[in-house]
Amino acid sequence: MHFTTGLDSEVAAAKPILPIGPLKMKTSKVRTTPRMRAGLFAAAVFGLFISLAGGASRAAERQPPAMPKVRVSGDGQHFVLGETGESFVPWGFNYLGEFGKLTEDSWDKDWARVERDFRDMRRLGANVVRVHLQFGTYMAGPDGFDHEQLDRLREMLNLARDHGLYLDLTGLSCYRLDRIPAWYDRLDEEDRWKVQARWWKQIADTCAGHPAVFCYDLMNEPI
Repeated sequence: MHFTTGLDSEVAAAKPILPIGPLKMKTSKVRTTPRMRAGLFAAAVFGLFISLAGGASRAAERQPPAMPKVRVSGDGQHFVLGETGESFVPWGFNYLGEFGKLTEDSWDKDWARVERDFRDMRRLGANVVRVHLQFGTYMAGPDGFDHEQLDRLREMLNLARDHGLYLDLTGLSCYRLDRIPAWYDRLDEEDRWKVQARWWKQIADTCAGHPAVFCYDLMNEPI
């Protein structure tokens, strides 16, 4: 390898730089006493403990809050939590999503907004959120279902759980006329009842056992 300075490249090229051998450094041994070794060991153990404790703390922060099942009290007068019987007073929001729209209109493309809304509702003190499930969102025919949208519903339940919110699931909504399936309009009353029953069975199967379910509201303002 040659090194040139730019001042006299010919001379520099004619005089290769000799390689430098490995550097030799003097080292000295540090003498430790049993007390010093014990102190170093204790410091290492303490550092490991702090690291593990910090990791456990961060893991605990990531855990969703405990959500005991809400049930009706024995006297039928109010709600209570789980087996403790602690009184539970539902307080929250009737949630439709972005103003002038419905949650399901845009949750495929703007899920971040739903996350933000749930976070804000919890921050404002809510413990229950009422959501309106549109009939046409989940149906792919009289006997078929849109499983991608059912998965999205399950994801919303997970989001509610992560923020300590229970959901009041209101169903069979047909708020968007252009989203009511044409085949549904053609059904007679008896067949409509059958399809609605299938719809609710599928929704119940999707949400079964999830701790964020507060209740099922079979239909919004049926009368």
